[in-house]
Amino acid sequence: MLLSHRVQVVNSQRRHSVNKDQVSEMADKIVLGVLSNLEEKPCAWLNKKTLKDIEKHGFFSLALVSDAKIRILNKMWREKDYATDVLSFPIELSYDPNQSPDSEWIVGEIIISMDKCLEQARNYGHSQERELAFLIAHSVLHILGFDHETKQEEKDMFSRQKAVLDRLGYKR
Repeated sequence: MLLSHRVQVVNSQRRHSVNKDQVSEMADKIVLGVLSNLEEKPCAWLNKKTLKDIEKHGFFSLALVSDAKIRILNKMWREKDYATDVLSFPIELSYDPNQSPDSEWIVGEIIISMDKCLEQARNYGHSQERELAFLIAHSVLHILGFDHETKQEEKDMFSRQKAVLDRLGYKR
């Protein structure tokens, strides 16, 4: 049984209007886009079975928060005392085959500052929707083990991000 929503959205901020259903639909498409990208261009640490399990049983949590809230979380989890645009927390990449065939599990949590999202959209000259899509794609890749600490990691992660966003029509 495929999940109806691969991303469960909670809007914890009140400053900016957000349509949770639209965000959830967009995030679902992005998760599927990332999984499709990984099937087409595999990485060393995620096999096809894991990708299929995530597609069939995995879900992500997405919280939309204010700068004030993300600053508190950034300080608590990363010891960095400033508001950031997004935080990503991997939880569990592997499915327990002993669970019921219809059971689900949380793959990771994404926390996005809507204040930063709107600020960055203005600064980069594109829509809030495109910026939100970028932050979601970026986070999903982080949760699945990608990083950008080295030039090669950055090249791989950012090219995947761009490919997914372009394919889904979220172009800069």
